[in-house]
Amino acid sequence: MLKPIGKHIYYLDHQPDTDRPLLAAVVGEKHCLMIDSGNSPAHAELFQVELQNVTEKKIDIVALTHWHWDHTFGLQAIDAVSVAHDLTKARLKEYQSFAWDNEALDQRVRDGIEIEFCQEMIKKELPDRSNLHIQTPVITFDKSLEVDLGGISCRIEHIGGDHAEDSSVIYIPEEKMVFLGDCLSPDFYSGSWSYDSSKLEKVIEQVRSYNANWYATSHDHVETKAELFKYLDQLQQLSKIAEDYLSEQEMLTKFKEEVHRSPNEEEKELLDYFLQGNRKKEKQ
Repeated sequence: MLKPIGKHIYYLDHQPDTDRPLLAAVVGEKHCLMIDSGNSPAHAELFQVELQNVTEKKIDIVALTHWHWDHTFGLQAIDAVSVAHDLTKARLKEYQSFAWDNEALDQRVRDGIEIEFCQEMIKKELPDRSNLHIQTPVITFDKSLEVDLGGISCRIEHIGGDHAEDSSVIYIPEEKMVFLGDCLSPDFYSGSWSYDSSKLEKVIEQVRSYNANWYATSHDHVETKAELFKYLDQLQQLSKIAEDYLSEQEMLTKFKEEVHRSPNEEEKELLDYFLQGNRKKEKQ
């Protein structure tokens, strides 16, 4: 069941069993824009069926936050104009050249092109991929694109970051809402999950710049400004603590000195992402 935010936005929560991300629709007087296309045709179709329960408008625009499979594999099931960053189109063209049978998918994991988590989720969500057709966006942009839906607008802006260089956010100023995609997530594809502190800082700075009250990340819940900014504060604090350290013990010692306690499990995980990012920089 879709949940409303304000007068114009409806969203379907993420479903972790098969890594289905949060999907949303912004409904204007003239157009209806969907945010991300889902991780399969079935996911996209479910969203469209649920949308019929809250509006007569049909989706005619789809904005993709980035190229990853869980945000793009549903595009073939949506009769709409698709919009994404230039780099998103380039990566999806690469996807089109891949075979998606189990043997080919397994080989890409062995070659380090794909990760085991996505391999597992793709097989679970799409056990039969014989009819999977990767679509590329019809309209692309470099920095930003504004879409007037009639009475409400969406500003789609490139933000980049560790998780995907093509990451974009969708800002709806009239509703003071930002859809962040996965732009705050670490890099999953470089051998170990990691944060580059300088990249993350630029992303956080842009996220903080929006005049918004509500924020949605693709694999979490919709949050208030206070909730999200508390997390951003935590990321920045941990980034500063981990700055330049290549030794886990030195980093943990600094944490205890500054916070006056040992880190909890979430903090340990985040600190490790920064540590791995520091080690990657050292090798470059």
